Amino acid sequence: MKTEATRYFQLGFVLTEGELRRLVSLVEEQLGKVPNGKTIDTLFELKFRNGAFATTASLDEVLIQENHGTSSITELQFTSVLNDVPDNTSISVRFTNPAFASEQQTKPISFVVRGPSRDWVFVTSSLLEERLLKLKRFPLKRYLGLQGDSATAVYLAFLLTGLIIGMVVYMTRSNAAFDRLTAPEGNSVIIEEAVEAKPFSQRYDEALKANNVTDPVAAMLVREQVLEKARNEEEARFRERVRKQGPPPRLSETQPSLPWTVAIVAPIPLIVLLLTNLFLVLYFPAYNFCWGDYLDTFRKKESVKKFILGVLLTGLIVSFIGGILANVTHIGR
Repeated sequence: MKTEATRYFQLGFVLTEGELRRLVSLVEEQLGKVPNGKTIDTLFELKFRNGAFATTASLDEVLIQENHGTSSITELQFTSVLNDVPDNTSISVRFTNPAFASEQQTKPISFVVRGPSRDWVFVTSSLLEERLLKLKRFPLKRYLGLQGDSATAVYLAFLLTGLIIGMVVYMTRSNAAFDRLTAPEGNSVIIEEAVEAKPFSQRYDEALKANNVTDPVAAMLVREQVLEKARNEEEARFRERVRKQGPPPRLSETQPSLPWTVAIVAPIPLIVLLLTNLFLVLYFPAYNFCWGDYLDTFRKKESVKKFILGVLLTGLIVSFIGGILANVTHIGR
């Protein structure tokens, strides 16, 4: 009974020369286990970035391709067919860079297994899946929505988020400005003067002793005199403070400008998203045919990626430790 199994994977891949050879050997080994099979024919089909196509029966000819620039490989499919078997037993494996695929729904990795036995097809499919998953690389651009038609919606969402953050920052700063207006810096002067001024009880006792007052009526008169003197001194200090500080600032002078606040804060999330997208494009390619001239390019990208991520991770760790030490020092004080 003829059986067919098809699998697709929405994953990136790093296909090296060694992995491709092992994959072809696995396919031919499984086809060799089919009874009555004699010869295996394998055909490789290549598609390049410039739109050209090529077919060959030699794996070595595939691996000697320049694979750089406009001659970069964007799709590789090989099909191995077992001859002398009436059920058209075959295995086909395809790797595709979706950015250059002719169909939008093309899956990056796929394979089709056809055979006369359900058990053979099941075992072969399992072995192929296990081998292909070793090549996987997560397409972060796709997961973040930065690839395809969804990219525009993601950019608009980040821009809207920036506008909301800008409004929140503006409102927060406006409330702070209003608090400064209703609680001017002169309050610190009032507190300092209150600390330096003598308490009323002390002034009253000193006045009684200075005038040698013993009569209750005279004591009440002295008390009124001390109160009057304290009020006059407080009024004089207040006038002097106003003269030095000048008129209080108006709310329009302390309140931040709405257009400027939004213009500065709103683009920040969008800029972060653009930088992330640029980093993924330059240093985290998801679909890689790693042989020919592209192999050196891929290795350089991996080195730069590791360096950038190392610097960012080190910065985060240092900032985290610094924050903890600052809090511990503040609590110790």
